[in-house]
Amino acid sequence: MNFKIIPLGDSALELTIDNSEKGTFAHSELMRMINESSIAGIVDFTPTTSSLGLKYDQETFNLEALRSFLGDINIDFSRSRIKGQLKEIPICYEEKFAIDLGILCSKLGMIPEDVVRIHSSGLYTIDMYGFLPGFPYMSGLDPRLNVSRKKEPSLSIPPGSVAIANGKCGIYPFESPGGWYVLGRTPIKMVDLHSSNPFPFSIGQQLKFKPIDLEEYNEIHARNS
Repeated sequence: MNFKIIPLGDSALELTIDNSEKGTFAHSELMRMINESSIAGIVDFTPTTSSLGLKYDQETFNLEALRSFLGDINIDFSRSRIKGQLKEIPICYEEKFAIDLGILCSKLGMIPEDVVRIHSSGLYTIDMYGFLPGFPYMSGLDPRLNVSRKKEPSLSIPPGSVAIANGKCGIYPFESPGGWYVLGRTPIKMVDLHSSNPFPFSIGQQLKFKPIDLEEYNEIHARNS
């Protein structure tokens, strides 16, 4: 298995797997394997869908030890994902939460019921976190819902908003500007700063959206507030 190592400044590297069958989760699996190794001097990782960022301490890190480790490992691409129970995410598609659904339907040539049905029937996988702490970039969006980002981003998107753009689905953990199309909202917290595990879902975790009505949304939101 071939790996590319690209320097990023004087204390970081970018690692990529040179394999056409690497799959979405291979770099996360690579992160796990390196993290469990005895290589000294590694400070932090940044996994993405296309590479793995590695930050190291200049005084203790040994690049040759990493090269040797990479030369001896083999990643099982079929297993490089989080195993376990499928997690359901409640989502309310009511008009007050689906702030871009009308515009989205016009762009896609669909009615709201079809967009909701297609979106809620999908199986999504967290490929990476980015943009905001706890903002998951999820693959698995039905191609029928593929739409480019907004030409003019919204200035304020409420926390919990579920949105789509560029073939991905995401959830805004905090109020933020954003250029994705919002089609619903979840009452659960994507980030809990008071918890020992602030991010409830892991990279590679598979999720499914469960439609709920406004009453159930308010009940769940009240419990999580």
